[in-house]
Amino acid sequence: MCRCFLSTSEIHSFLLMPLAWLLIASGAVAADVVVVEPGDDLQGVIIRGRGAPRPFVVELAAGRHELSQPLILTEADSGLTLRGAEAGAALLVGSVTIKEWTAVSGRVGLFEAPLPERLHERPPHHLFLDGEMATRARTPNTGWLETPGTLALEPPFTLTIPREHSVTNWTPEDGIWIVGLQKWAGFKFPVHDVDVTANAVKLNGKLHAHRQEKKANRFWIENDQASLDTPGEWRIDPRRDVVQVLSPTGEMPGPGSVTIPILSELIRLENCHNVAIRNLQVGEVDDDLPVVGEVDGQAAAVRRGALRLIGARQVTIADCQFRGLGGYAIDLGRGSQQCRITRCELRNLGAGGVRIGETRPNDDPAAVVSGHEIEGCTIHDYGKTYLGAVGLIVFQASGNRLVRNEVHHGNYTAVSVGWTWGYRESPCHHNLIEENTLHHIGNDLLSDMGGVYLLGPQPGTIVRRNRIHDIFCHDYGGWGLYTDEGSSGIVLEENIVWNCQSAGFHQHYGRDNTVRNNLFVDCGEGGLRRSRDESHRSFTFEHNVIVCREPRFVGGNWKHGETILRNNLYFSPGGGSPTWNGRSLADWQAAGHDLGSRMADPKLIDSAHPDFGLQADSPAVEMGIRIPVLARLAGSSSDLPSGSP
Repeated sequence: MCRCFLSTSEIHSFLLMPLAWLLIASGAVAADVVVVEPGDDLQGVIIRGRGAPRPFVVELAAGRHELSQPLILTEADSGLTLRGAEAGAALLVGSVTIKEWTAVSGRVGLFEAPLPERLHERPPHHLFLDGEMATRARTPNTGWLETPGTLALEPPFTLTIPREHSVTNWTPEDGIWIVGLQKWAGFKFPVHDVDVTANAVKLNGKLHAHRQEKKANRFWIENDQASLDTPGEWRIDPRRDVVQVLSPTGEMPGPGSVTIPILSELIRLENCHNVAIRNLQVGEVDDDLPVVGEVDGQAAAVRRGALRLIGARQVTIADCQFRGLGGYAIDLGRGSQQCRITRCELRNLGAGGVRIGETRPNDDPAAVVSGHEIEGCTIHDYGKTYLGAVGLIVFQASGNRLVRNEVHHGNYTAVSVGWTWGYRESPCHHNLIEENTLHHIGNDLLSDMGGVYLLGPQPGTIVRRNRIHDIFCHDYGGWGLYTDEGSSGIVLEENIVWNCQSAGFHQHYGRDNTVRNNLFVDCGEGGLRRSRDESHRSFTFEHNVIVCREPRFVGGNWKHGETILRNNLYFSPGGGSPTWNGRSLADWQAAGHDLGSRMADPKLIDSAHPDFGLQADSPAVEMGIRIPVLARLAGSSSDLPSGSP
């Protein structure tokens, strides 16, 4: 007897499968399998297989499969499976190997080679050493330079370079770029002109007034010859069309060790359905940054994906690894529906992991994006080039499930849902963000971020049972849960948030959100912050536990407007005089806030691991507060101390 155990999400996907796929899954129908060796014409194989009976399998043999043009799957390819012969053994890339290396005279360890001719007009922004994304030559090697003053908004604007970094030998023909940081994003521009007397450069871009930094302009220099000073760095000399690499070993690069991307998109699925992509490594793709540079938008929203779906339905992407990609890894775009991404690793990304939907609403039924599931994936080391990119982002799309993923070590928000500012009706609704682990976000580079960031009206959206910790911003806004402009109708419950630089929960402005049964521990601005007064009800904050070393539990703007705070449990292990927006608990409650709330030790099982939950005799239990044990969801139940529930 065969016994099968399926999760709820697996049962859901199983029920959506057409009969042919059910038959092949059960072994009742055999699929035709065509094996493709490295160097074979993969696109040609797929085109020739369009008349074959379905299901049809194209299997990539182990090795490196280089594409010179994006692989296109159309409606005629519905029912196709594209898979690797062995897990992780087949690598599909949009790059070529750099050969013909010569040593640069007078510089130990520096080698150069001709740039592929097709890249002369548009040199790439990435290079790969042994398959990993290398660092383009930069000054300084870590951190940033600073210069005071407000930058002009209209192009060209002038940026002063600190005198210790002379621009005397710079010319626009050198291909030198300036990368700037501004609040939650930045800008990237090639040097347009040089003012040697002022030690300044002109950059041909239009900046945003609301993104000007208060303290100083932060930036670094890229692709300058003088910046090529650390083994493993690289640059392109556009005057001679050569690529230079400072060898990590000091020796000439070995055969196949240096590759450079020739594509910014690797695979596109257009109007097909029931396609599966499995057991592949996907990597080495450039971004689509214009040669004239740009000001980054929020969340690197203009960057698309290496794997892009348009009008595709019921596509499965499973057990794949995406790495070394200049933009987003996977892009579920216009008209895509009911696709599933599961058990994939996405790492070392120029932008983010997965983007769902488009930035503009579209009433055309054929353009609706909905019903996707991202489950059990790991996304890390993202935002390497576009610092404001997001690990998982939902734009204008509904009915999506982001469940049991881990997102970590990015420079900006881990999960972002919504793309409407204010209270206009939005097609983003009924999304589920559940049981994810989101941690080590921010890295002191940008501001105004969250572990989970929400935007605009989203009736039916639920943020539930997530572990969020170690969120650190540069200037302001390292929040755990963040309902930004117009966030409305959202439920945030049973999350555990700890060690955030700013508040555990922050609402800029919104309407009728519900925040309940969450645990907030050791967040720098306390458990709760409210920024804008409005006449309607902002949110209901109830049955939460807030633990703060500094006894400041509530901050922000509470002069007017309506909010409901009730039946919460507060505690400060450090003692001192606790305050709620500068008031005592008695005065705070006299003003109508936090009726039924109290101060008491919630009895964490382990204060260093709030996700282990509360002891059975916690006063929170008596108050009817439900704080889950989430460490087990993250696979760390073996770390639970003895006697824990």
